[in-house]
This record gives sequence, C-alpha cells and structure tokens, in this order.
Amino acid sequence: MALLCTELSLMRPKIITIGVNPEKRRLGIASAMIGIIEKTIKNQGVKKIFLEVASNNIAAQKLYENAGFLPVGLRPKYYDGVDAILMSKDI
Repeated sequence: MALLCTELSLMRPKIITIGVNPEKRRLGIASAMIGIIEKTIKNQGVKKIFLEVASNNIAAQKLYENAGFLPVGLRPKYYDGVDAILMSKDI
C-alpha cells in the first residue's frame, strides 16, 4: 500500500504527503511515485515542484534529496512545534 497526495496547481504544484506501508519501504515505491507526479506536471508545462518536510524526518529528507529536491526555506514550528524545511526541484 502506498499513498501520494499532491496539490496540482499550475502556479505552484506541491507534494503534500507520501506514505508507503512500512513492510514495503525501501523498495523504490516512493521514488517511483515522485517520478510519476513529476512526469505528469512536466507534461502540463510546469517547471518546478515544492514540498515541506519536517526537520526531524531524516528518512524523508534523504528521499527528497535523492530525488533532486533542494532546501529553499524554513517554516518555523510548522508541524506542532517542529520546523518544516521547504524544498523545491526544477523539472
């Protein structure tokens, strides 16, 4: 089982959340979902995608960095007192 939730506005598309069943993690499922959404929005002429990730979620940060996302900002105390790292990727 896996879940990908996005906001697909043409002005600022955003990955809201990605979830993969713990038993199915580290099999490339999340990376594949990121690739699918990137291809989808690229075909619509979008050139950049955004997301926020909790500063204490190291596994997710590594996933996004490996997918080519770069940190571009910080949202203090965005997740119940935990800072969010704003990331983006040119596609």
